[in-house]
Amino acid sequence: MMQEAGSQSEIARLIQQLDAECAAARLAMTGYAETAKHEVITARMERMGALHEELKGIIGEREATEVLVRALDTK
Repeated sequence: MMQEAGSQSEIARLIQQLDAECAAARLAMTGYAETAKHEVITARMERMGALHEELKGIIGEREATEVLVRALDTK
């Protein structure tokens, strides 16, 4: 799917934010402290959901879900 330059930069920004939220949630669950408040993890997961919804509106559900899966699968 061809995207305009503005849309492509918005997509890149959303993907970068999604990756950052996933990394932060992963760190909250497994990082140095080894414990995190449930609210912190829930907030990160809710933000990932919101970013996924934004991406769906721009690139479609399938592509947005693939981006989310890749972000979650990053080790």
